[in-house]
Amino acid sequence: MLDECPAWSLKLTPVSLDSEQRFTALSYVWGDPADKPSVVIDGYSVKVTKNLHSALSRLRRQGFTGHIWIDALCINQCDTLEKNSQVPLMARIYSQAENVLIWLGPEPDGGALRAIQQLGIHFREQVRNQPNDGGERIEAFVKTVRDYAITGTTRLQTGFDFEAIWRFFRQRAWWRRVWVIQEVVLAQHATVLCTENPQVSATWDDTITWTTFGNGSENAIQATDPRDRIYGLLGLVRLGDRQKILVDYSPNTTLDTVLSSVARALLEEHGPDVLSFCQGTDLSPDGRPSWVPDWTLHRVPGIGEVSLTSDTKQQYNASNGATWTEWASRSRIRGALCGDPVACLPGIIIGRAVEVGREFTALPFTPSFLNDCREWLGELKDIVARSLGHKGKDAAQQAMTLRNLWRIPIADVGLIRRPTAEDTVVFEEQYEILTGRHPPPADLDGEAADAWVIAQTWEYRRPWKIYQRRAFADDNGCPGLGPKTMEPGDCVVLLAGAHVPFIIRRDSNGGSRYRLVGPAYVQGSMDGEKSEKSLFIDIELI
Repeated sequence: MLDECPAWSLKLTPVSLDSEQRFTALSYVWGDPADKPSVVIDGYSVKVTKNLHSALSRLRRQGFTGHIWIDALCINQCDTLEKNSQVPLMARIYSQAENVLIWLGPEPDGGALRAIQQLGIHFREQVRNQPNDGGERIEAFVKTVRDYAITGTTRLQTGFDFEAIWRFFRQRAWWRRVWVIQEVVLAQHATVLCTENPQVSATWDDTITWTTFGNGSENAIQATDPRDRIYGLLGLVRLGDRQKILVDYSPNTTLDTVLSSVARALLEEHGPDVLSFCQGTDLSPDGRPSWVPDWTLHRVPGIGEVSLTSDTKQQYNASNGATWTEWASRSRIRGALCGDPVACLPGIIIGRAVEVGREFTALPFTPSFLNDCREWLGELKDIVARSLGHKGKDAAQQAMTLRNLWRIPIADVGLIRRPTAEDTVVFEEQYEILTGRHPPPADLDGEAADAWVIAQTWEYRRPWKIYQRRAFADDNGCPGLGPKTMEPGDCVVLLAGAHVPFIIRRDSNGGSRYRLVGPAYVQGSMDGEKSEKSLFIDIELI
């Protein structure tokens, strides 16, 4: 706690989380470990990072007194056993704190924070009557920025320093620190501090509300210890799952060990839907199995909205109601990490990829984007047509499959739901425009015609799932969308309890074991059409 003595000093006070003691928690970035000024704690000089020292100085100047929880001071960072026991409590600490103080670091005058606070207030007023939709919110916010760009004024004030606001978000390390996610999400109330001036602060809502639609930053979250990329998010995990994941900072516990432990715990509880978060096939240098998701990677949007909560309606039902509860006893997962990295799950192989297209990597707003889209869609059509021809499908079946190719890029899901009859009309028409079967107006040509196509097909392209994926056709003539790492010869499998199919690859060493490639969309297999429980066999994944 910070006391009221004239000298700069703090006291360590043991407090039970079961007590009614009121306290504040600090959310901050440690900063440069080599630059360490001192503070006095219980009469002893203790080195702290410069950024923490700045935060304490700011609090002192504004007259803060009382109990405050600071991880660097309240947890002995040199004691592994203490860290192992304290880190699991951080969710309770930040959720029980009456206020979380967010220290972003010093700023000369706090101008950026004031501007963001005003912009946040204005943004909330703008969207108060808007539906809870990211697109509507973006449109409202862009209108504010556009009005300022045209007139130089807003309802707020003139002279908004947008460059300072940009630097505020891009250059401050706090936004990229993994621990702050749970610290802010769990907070009852949060206050942002970003200047030495004690008169300048903002509530978290005013500061960040208008940025919630833009949370897809390409900057990966950071942590000094790579294991904290997992431990730092445990507070957001369901209590039952969290209790199964052991926090262990001992030297023998690597990031791969942590990821494998998390995968096993989630797989045992939730079944193969967890595998939807896997994005590759290669074993890591330390031997991490292919069925272990790497939660530290920038995540590619999934096929459908797979949820690990039982009360969430799933968009697909590939295993036709074969629930994990029903089939869990037949799986073998618990001993998978004890020298034999095998997860044995019941399922059925329903096909094999005979032709795989190229990965879609085109970037919007580039000169070649429209042509790249058309080439990818044309390749999809050619792949499927060849596959249908080899299977000897009759003309009616071929026509039906080709007529529904528009479903492949969106994996038969719009922004929030499976396409309705009304959606189908819109998507089919825009697919025809994009592929050139429905040409632009006759008075448009060149760039104007291309711009018309791009504008007219926006609604269809918004829910595309083809980025970092490949189109394919299996040996049954069924088209699909698979991971970018899939290859001809890979198998399509339905796993009991999973809502989507998966692509697996037979181990190069031979035998009956497979590596997981990733989740897939397979037309004609997403609603249980090919799930035969009586034919389920043991699928061994390594």
